[in-house]
Amino acid sequence: MSQAIVNSKCALCQSADQAVYIPEFHLHSKRNILKCRNCGLVFIQDLPQDKLDDTYWDVKDSGEFTIYDDTRDEAENDFIKKLEVVDQLQKHKGILLDVGCGTGNFLVIANKDGWQVLGVEISHAAVEYVRKNFSFDIHEGPIENSKIASESLDVVTMWDVIEHIQNPNETLVAVRRIIKKGGVLVVETPDQRSFFKIICTFLYKLSRRKFSYLLNYVYYVPHYFFYNQITLRKILEKHGFRVIRSDKDETGYRFAVEKIKLHFGNKKIHMLVIFLLPVAFFLARLFRMQNKMIVYAIKV
Repeated sequence: MSQAIVNSKCALCQSADQAVYIPEFHLHSKRNILKCRNCGLVFIQDLPQDKLDDTYWDVKDSGEFTIYDDTRDEAENDFIKKLEVVDQLQKHKGILLDVGCGTGNFLVIANKDGWQVLGVEISHAAVEYVRKNFSFDIHEGPIENSKIASESLDVVTMWDVIEHIQNPNETLVAVRRIIKKGGVLVVETPDQRSFFKIICTFLYKLSRRKFSYLLNYVYYVPHYFFYNQITLRKILEKHGFRVIRSDKDETGYRFAVEKIKLHFGNKKIHMLVIFLLPVAFFLARLFRMQNKMIVYAIKV
């Protein structure tokens, strides 16, 4: 049965004027990666309605749980710093929702900090894990299907989530509905204008598409959209949010190493990449082109 196309037009500006940014490349699907000529949003061509790799979300089989457990201390320290910023922007510690809460790491930190926490997660295995180990209220499924009351939340966080969403407009409509006026929305996602992506893409194009394996680390299933500071701000503004702060961020080193081992194996070329990671991290920090960004916005 053929798959319906859901992104023949740009999700941000609805333009159909798109250029091929990376031809015939994707880790599993061999699709073009496009760039909108009008607004600059980068995304996968001919996005199917089902996930490109459903097994990614079955964390019991994919090994994701092991990574989360092994790097829990690194993640907790990172979340504590991020929560300090949230506390500065939203001084009333009311209800906080974490969209894509995974195994609940951030919920634990926020709850200890005095927030009443809720979670939304599409992975059944992750939901089972949170319900077994914590007493948090968790909704299984997409945020669009949740029954959370309108204008009931003080903060909504989306840590490394929006790039996985096939229809970000529907998701942001749902988020706007449930967040209070003046409430804070926090979105973290890979930065399209990062040092890693620019170098990997340059080498790929320079070699006439022969030097492709590095792209596996920066364009991979199941990321569907690739935002930069401008396109992320525009899509948030489109849905009634005003950006009040933007920060640079980066993947934790230990987490990056474990992800490479999990998804790419222990081949020599991948071990070489791991060996060179500290240099890449240093250069990214030096040029302030880290691989992630965090945008804080309020509902207006």
